[in-house]
Amino acid sequence: MEQFLTPEQFAERLQISRRKAYNMIRSGEIKARKVGWLWRIRESEIERYMAGEEDPKTSKANKGGK
Repeated sequence: MEQFLTPEQFAERLQISRRKAYNMIRSGEIKARKVGWLWRIRESEIERYMAGEEDPKTSKANKGGK
């Protein structure tokens, strides 16, 4: 089963502030899910982000739909 991390764990892994992690979630830069009151980030999403890969679902929108 895939692991989920908290925004705090995500921030620690990337060595960024908690505020930056939450801003990345709010902006959609990193995909996260809300479970009740809490945000959770998939381990695979963190790996995708760290590898510099674009999200295929949003990459067309970011390039003007081309």
